Amino acid sequence: MRVRVWRYDVPTDVREEFEEECGPNGSWARLFANSPGFLGTSLYVDVRSRTSYLTVDRFADDEAWQLFRAEHDTAYQEVGVRLRHLTTAQDDLV
Repeated sequence: MRVRVWRYDVPTDVREEFEEECGPNGSWARLFANSPGFLGTSLYVDVRSRTSYLTVDRFADDEAWQLFRAEHDTAYQEVGVRLRHLTTAQDDLV
């Protein structure tokens, strides 16, 4: 299995929109669903800092992730640009 983990800092005024867009039924998950190797997305909020989140995207294996990126890189970049306003910082943890 290939797991991608991202950490985000989210301004309070866009938390609801962030949760919708980055949750298991949001824009990222819908885009990833174009890959037959996509297994799902989970969204977690830090209970100590309600503006810090983790997303966990699961793919069958690294090959599925690489194939997704090769086939959908333009759309991947477009979603990132469109949702940029939802975060003040982000880190690719895995």
